[in-house]
Amino acid sequence: MTKKDYTKYLNELEVSMDDRKSNGGRIPDHCKYGDWLRKNDPISFEVGYNELKLNNTKTEKTNA
Repeated sequence: MTKKDYTKYLNELEVSMDDRKSNGGRIPDHCKYGDWLRKNDPISFEVGYNELKLNNTKTEKTNA
């Protein structure tokens, strides 16, 4: 999975109610989660992306 794929995956998820700015969170209601996270919190984006890659690698080794 590429970073672009991961961003698309996150964009398909709905921003949690707690994270929405209208509820006191940090993400504007109109933003897509993946795009916002990649631009505004790159550390969290990278951590999530690397975790996903690590889990996928472990799964591939287990299935081999």
